[in-house]
Amino acid sequence: MAKQRTKPSRTQFFASLLATLMERNGINQVQLAAVTGIAVSRINNYLHGKYRTIRPDHLALLAKAAGHNATERGELVCAYVK
Repeated sequence: MAKQRTKPSRTQFFASLLATLMERNGINQVQLAAVTGIAVSRINNYLHGKYRTIRPDHLALLAKAAGHNATERGELVCAYVK
Protein backbone atom coordinates (compact mmCIF):
# COMPACT_ATOMS: atom_id res chain seq x y z
CA MET A 1 0.00 0.00 0.00
CA ALA A 2 1.38 3.39 -1.00
CA LYS A 3 1.73 6.13 1.58
CA GLN A 4 -0.63 9.01 1.13
CA ARG A 5 0.96 12.41 1.13
CA THR A 6 -0.86 14.74 3.39
CA LYS A 7 -0.97 18.46 2.90
CA PRO A 8 0.83 20.33 5.67
CA SER A 9 -1.55 22.03 8.05
CA ARG A 10 -1.76 25.79 8.24
CA THR A 11 0.02 25.72 11.59
CA GLN A 12 2.86 23.61 10.17
CA PHE A 13 3.23 25.89 7.16
CA PHE A 14 3.29 29.03 9.32
CA ALA A 15 5.76 27.47 11.77
CA SER A 16 8.05 26.40 8.95
CA LEU A 17 8.00 29.81 7.29
CA LEU A 18 8.62 31.61 10.59
CA ALA A 19 11.61 29.36 11.27
CA THR A 20 12.92 29.94 7.75
CA LEU A 21 12.64 33.71 8.04
CA MET A 22 14.31 33.68 11.43
CA GLU A 23 17.21 31.62 10.09
CA ARG A 24 17.52 33.68 6.91
CA ASN A 25 17.61 36.92 8.88
CA GLY A 26 19.86 35.66 11.68
CA ILE A 27 17.43 35.94 14.57
CA ASN A 28 16.84 33.33 17.25
CA GLN A 29 13.92 32.80 19.62
CA VAL A 30 15.45 34.81 22.46
CA GLN A 31 16.21 37.74 20.18
CA LEU A 32 12.74 37.58 18.64
CA ALA A 33 11.21 37.58 22.11
CA ALA A 34 13.28 40.60 23.13
CA VAL A 35 12.30 42.56 20.03
CA THR A 36 8.59 41.67 20.10
CA GLY A 37 7.86 41.41 23.82
CA ILE A 38 6.36 37.96 23.20
CA ALA A 39 7.44 35.28 25.68
CA VAL A 40 10.07 32.84 24.43
CA SER A 41 7.77 29.96 25.39
CA ARG A 42 5.00 31.35 23.18
CA ILE A 43 7.40 31.86 20.25
CA ASN A 44 8.55 28.28 20.74
CA ASN A 45 4.91 27.15 20.60
CA TYR A 46 4.43 29.09 17.36
CA LEU A 47 7.54 27.47 15.89
CA HIS A 48 6.27 24.01 16.79
CA GLY A 49 2.69 24.57 15.64
CA LYS A 50 1.34 24.32 19.18
CA TYR A 51 -1.32 26.98 19.01
CA ARG A 52 -4.92 27.39 17.95
CA THR A 53 -4.76 31.02 17.00
CA ILE A 54 -2.22 33.80 17.04
CA ARG A 55 -3.27 37.14 18.42
CA PRO A 56 -3.34 39.78 15.67
CA ASP A 57 -0.86 41.96 17.55
CA HIS A 58 1.52 39.00 17.91
CA LEU A 59 1.23 38.24 14.20
CA ALA A 60 2.07 41.85 13.35
CA LEU A 61 5.03 41.90 15.75
CA LEU A 62 6.38 38.59 14.43
CA ALA A 63 6.06 39.72 10.83
CA LYS A 64 7.80 43.01 11.54
CA ALA A 65 10.65 41.42 13.50
CA ALA A 66 11.24 38.23 11.48
CA GLY A 67 10.74 39.68 8.03
CA HIS A 68 13.25 42.24 6.83
CA ASN A 69 11.19 43.42 3.88
CA ALA A 70 7.55 43.80 2.87
CA THR A 71 7.58 40.57 0.86
CA GLU A 72 8.76 38.48 3.80
CA ARG A 73 6.30 40.13 6.16
CA GLY A 74 3.46 39.58 3.70
CA GLU A 75 4.40 35.93 3.19
CA LEU A 76 4.29 35.30 6.93
CA VAL A 77 0.90 36.94 7.38
CA CYS A 78 -0.50 35.08 4.36
CA ALA A 79 0.85 31.79 5.70
CA TYR A 80 -1.17 32.31 8.86
CA VAL A 81 -4.32 33.57 7.21
CA LYS A 82 -4.58 30.84 4.57
